[in-house]
Amino acid sequence: MLAMRDAAGVHNAYFAQGDGSKIIIYSGGLAGSVRNLASFGRIGATELPLIGSAQFNGDYAGFTSARRINGRAQIDVDFKAATLGGRITQRIFRQRLDNLVDMVNPLSMLVLEQTALKTDGTFGGETGVGQIVNGQELWNPAAGGFTGLIGGTSTGEVVGMVNVTHRTPSGGSFEEVGGFLATR
Repeated sequence: MLAMRDAAGVHNAYFAQGDGSKIIIYSGGLAGSVRNLASFGRIGATELPLIGSAQFNGDYAGFTSARRINGRAQIDVDFKAATLGGRITQRIFRQRLDNLVDMVNPLSMLVLEQTALKTDGTFGGETGVGQIVNGQELWNPAAGGFTGLIGGTSTGEVVGMVNVTHRTPSGGSFEEVGGFLATR
């Protein structure tokens, strides 16, 4: 994914475009009013196969109000059963301004729970686990969801976004918004 940011580190974005889909993840704002957004779409028509399965692998990028997150996406699709699931692995927090890895608050794998694949190639479901592990404070598993679609004339890509909330037992929380583009 191509990363873009201004010199002050206030406005940041990731962009990826494949043969049949694209995704943009943006974070920016002023004076504590940070907005994290993601958008994805198809470029052209897609016709899903009725049999077989496929694994898609690619990059994940996301934002919180104070950090960037990078990782790897693995999406498993069963076209015959019309189901999809996956995981975001190797998730790494990076400090926003200096891009240093946050070694104090490591992230666990984020599971994209199995969900139905609609006939138009779109999907949506819930996430599981994904908490901060061995951090300064014990965090509960992240709660949230994901949406996306299969793109490309030969259904060679999966693109989507993830939106999760991280919560501490004491009531603190922060949002993570991210996206992925994965290919066969």
